[in-house]
Amino acid sequence: MLSFKDSCFEAAKRFVQTAVVIDDEAGYFDVETKQSPSVPVIAPPTGLTAPLDSEPIAPEESCITDESELDHAFDINPVVNGFAALKITCSVQRPVFGAEQQQDEELKEWAVNCAVHADITIIDWRLFKGDSHLAEDIIIDLLKKDMEAGGRVRLICVYTAQTNPINILNDIKGRISEDLDLPISGNKKDLACTVDDKIRIVVFNKLEATVFNKKAKVVPFHELPQRALKEFSVLVEGLIPCAALHSIAAVREQPSCLLALMNKSLDGAFCAHRTLIPDTDDSIDFILNLISQEISTKILGDEAARNSLDTAAIKSWYNGQALPENEYALEKETLWKYLENGGIDLPGVQKLWAKDWLSKKEKSKNELKDKDGEKISYSDAKELIENERFQGIKGCAPPSENKPDKFADIFYQNQAKSKQACNELSRLTCSSKDESDLRKNTNNGVFLTLGSVLSVRNEDTGYILCLQPPCDSVRLEEKTVFLFLQLYKGSAENADFVIKLHDGTYKALSIKAPNKKPRFKTFSFSPDRDSGRVLVNKLHKKYKWVAELRPEKAQTIAQKVLTNASRIGFDEFELLRRKGSQL
Repeated sequence: MLSFKDSCFEAAKRFVQTAVVIDDEAGYFDVETKQSPSVPVIAPPTGLTAPLDSEPIAPEESCITDESELDHAFDINPVVNGFAALKITCSVQRPVFGAEQQQDEELKEWAVNCAVHADITIIDWRLFKGDSHLAEDIIIDLLKKDMEAGGRVRLICVYTAQTNPINILNDIKGRISEDLDLPISGNKKDLACTVDDKIRIVVFNKLEATVFNKKAKVVPFHELPQRALKEFSVLVEGLIPCAALHSIAAVREQPSCLLALMNKSLDGAFCAHRTLIPDTDDSIDFILNLISQEISTKILGDEAARNSLDTAAIKSWYNGQALPENEYALEKETLWKYLENGGIDLPGVQKLWAKDWLSKKEKSKNELKDKDGEKISYSDAKELIENERFQGIKGCAPPSENKPDKFADIFYQNQAKSKQACNELSRLTCSSKDESDLRKNTNNGVFLTLGSVLSVRNEDTGYILCLQPPCDSVRLEEKTVFLFLQLYKGSAENADFVIKLHDGTYKALSIKAPNKKPRFKTFSFSPDRDSGRVLVNKLHKKYKWVAELRPEKAQTIAQKVLTNASRIGFDEFELLRRKGSQL
């Protein structure tokens, strides 16, 4: 069975499709024998390398004959072939910089455009003699484009003959902190850093270099593709990232199947459907939902994606994890019982937890007390645990169904990190659109309907949830009254859903406050003349769209609230009422 790291590498290998090399001395060289090619290859005027089967003619002075220059050269053949062996398409850009600054700026723009959609970017640190900032500028511009797009996962490899790799990494980190203000993590000794948990930057050497009084290993051209892919896999070492990589790859691998199903022979049937429905815009959602369902079917049926989350995969992941240092005194074997058994044997797992807790107390010779604060012996405590009377021992509080958050707290160093992760997974489960960075521009074309969450300024309502049925949110010709549900601030014990705001903070919301009944509100909105809908990007400044709940979540809330509101109540004989079916 593969180790977890190897599983992540295989997931990355399946996912990564493109790599790009940017090096002003890229060509076809026999680097090992220090010989330049008989016919030197130079870049055409566009700045891209010539095709592999071309026979370019270059002036004699463009030949690289000096050995020191050859040390900086980039040998295309083993790199492109190495990526090809991994089923990754690699393109090479060889910038040819002129004297004019304008031309240099254009070539920098071309380099960024070439790299922006690549999963792996390999760039020389000195792109021409005397240059000290161009590669740095390209990296910063590339990260800026990623930020504008909401972020993406990518690997940037600086592949250099410079003998100061640690200084290179520090320069890049300094520019990122100064220009982009993004969080950076990583170990300097690895000559790598991770930016905003999405981008990994690593420095590889073409020549021997000294780092922390040790020689940094040279990465030969033929090893570069494999090393780069391993660095990319470091970025996605996790259970859910691996499942996501396999899921995306599953869709990529079967585009022809999807196109074969969604073929042009259906155009007439689609047009017939459009002519028969009152709102023609619904036909767009009809087809797009159909396509998304087919994609979902491909993902759910992908064996590798499913295997990346099964018990064996989780066990492999778990074995490589160090137990977090937190308030839970658990042995690794005990904690694994939570993962392995789930809620099937909750009392048994709680007992294991309590025994672990008591064992740690006994080793440290701490005094034990009962729930009333009276001193008790360890033998009494063991008896209470055997009888599953955990509450009888002060401080012995294993995770329970009444305290579900504690199950998550076990896997994190502190409660803040646990809360952050749970909030993120909660909002992904509940909402399909919001204003967070990774979902930028998702409100384009969104209209007010069931599941829309608005904030209301200058009122005590705070947030409201639209309960207007979808069929009553379209084909509007005049100002229309919309039904909303008052939302309340949620808590760890009372929250129906979580949303993420534009500033990156999470907001837990509840449809009911303690000791209060659900409260309904109505507001009037004028529709857009062209679409016949209330578009969220044209709302009055008093209202602000903040999120869109997933249809199934919104429908569940609407059904629960409106069914409760429509209950019929009357006075009846209490003994008989208590005997009746409680729905």
